[in-house]
Amino acid sequence: MELFVGDSEWGYPAVYPCGREMEPDYFTENVGFIAHVRWVSSLMPENGIYQLAGDYARRGYMQAKNLTGAGAKFSKLTVLVCECVQRLNKLNVDNPATWRTVLNNLHTYDNPVNPTIENIDHDDELIFWADGKGKARTTSFGQFRNLITKAKKQINS
Repeated sequence: MELFVGDSEWGYPAVYPCGREMEPDYFTENVGFIAHVRWVSSLMPENGIYQLAGDYARRGYMQAKNLTGAGAKFSKLTVLVCECVQRLNKLNVDNPATWRTVLNNLHTYDNPVNPTIENIDHDDELIFWADGKGKARTTSFGQFRNLITKAKKQINS
């Protein structure tokens, strides 16, 4: 990929070492894949594995590491909330993340290529998100606070 970077910017048209020009769609797809892998590498291992290989792979990893019991199932929103709480608490050890802080930072820790959060409606107090199969889901702010409580317990255990 270093061949396509010039002066700290992506250069297009991209040219293979043999001199042939790369198709624009293929170039964009590769850059998107690299952005996705870079983002995944910044996550906790169990969440990175989930993003790359899915729930079954993560469960296998977590069972092997004795992080959870057999058959544990987590939604994409739960994974995002756990990641957000962990990162916010690491950034500010003296002042643990509140539910409102986590809510305001969800987009920061969401997958840029395949986002979980679609919309946050503060008036109706609903979070619109997509599950692992792309199906639209909603979660109320009350349920969201419960997710944060569970995430904090999981982090502290």
